[in-house]
Amino acid sequence: RQIMFQLPNNDGVKLVEEMMTTNKANLASAAMLLAVHLVWDEEWRDPLMNIRPKIEELCLKWAAFSMKSIVKKAYYMKKEQEKEEEAHTKEFDESMKKLWKKRDEESKGDDAEKEKLMKTRELASKERKLKYDNRILWTQVETQKAVDVMSLTLSRSILLMSSLMHHNDTVSRLSQTDFLNVIAACVDVPILDTCTSSTILLQNYITRTQSIPSPTLFADPDHLLEALFYNLERCVNNAEKSQLAVCVTHVLAFIHTSHEWKSYFEKLIQKDGKVKVFIETIICSIDMGGFGTSDTPKSWRTGRKNKERQSHKSGFGCIHEGCTNLTGNLAKCNTCGKVEEKRGQWKKCSRCEVARYCGRECQKNDWKVHKKECKRLCQK
Repeated sequence: RQIMFQLPNNDGVKLVEEMMTTNKANLASAAMLLAVHLVWDEEWRDPLMNIRPKIEELCLKWAAFSMKSIVKKAYYMKKEQEKEEEAHTKEFDESMKKLWKKRDEESKGDDAEKEKLMKTRELASKERKLKYDNRILWTQVETQKAVDVMSLTLSRSILLMSSLMHHNDTVSRLSQTDFLNVIAACVDVPILDTCTSSTILLQNYITRTQSIPSPTLFADPDHLLEALFYNLERCVNNAEKSQLAVCVTHVLAFIHTSHEWKSYFEKLIQKDGKVKVFIETIICSIDMGGFGTSDTPKSWRTGRKNKERQSHKSGFGCIHEGCTNLTGNLAKCNTCGKVEEKRGQWKKCSRCEVARYCGRECQKNDWKVHKKECKRLCQK
């Protein structure tokens, strides 16, 4: 970032623009990772938002191209594996025929031996079928060994769109695109952190707009909901307290407050009884800080209003930490988590000079919690 600031004539923005508009995925991927860092700085955000084609359109195009490439790769891997399996099966059958013929001759009409031989054949056939059915296809693409440029490009394009949620103008621009269907397509793709990034993007959109996207905006809302619960179940089964677990839980809690999604939840509950358990034990236990619409039925609302925290009003505090932990020297408000747009914009606590606040109200609300920590820091 420091080097980029020193480039004359706005050449840093031109560099990002040329890299993202090239036809080489490795350059575009690197440019998007750089843009994730820069878009949080006020000096960079406006120039980056003025590149042509628009930065959000470039993200969507690279995401779509990456998904198509990954699916194409999996298709050819599947065909190649099927050919290998067919050749191997043919070789196996020929060798087994010779073995069975030899054993038939050895049995010489013994009924007990023939029956034993038939059971052995059936068992061998079942084992062979099981091995064929469990052949490695998508798992090869989904492992770290298969990570390639396209996987990185897909993940970074989604991460950049998540970071663009930091500003109201970019949120409105992104809302005019088809990014919600990118989320739905990638929310259950376990390649790199694509799944986590997609969930973070959806969470950031909900918290910044303070609204739940309608099911009609998704091509397949049933799949989206099922994929989110699948990810939650996976985290619960693995006793995993990861970034994905937190994001999925909060997104489901948000969607659960919407009356429009009620029928989809009910349909999924009928399909899988575990969903009801997850809703009652996990989703309904989330404190939504008063988030929800007036038409939401009482039985579907969760949480209570938090008078001390105003982050849901501004929206900034709701931006997931996954998008703010790459911001270099930019500080976050100690109360609401809002990220400053210029270095040094937030004021330090006059006593400890460590905690930072976006305003007097946040500092006042945090004093009860910060008081002990402030005293300890001053003693140091």
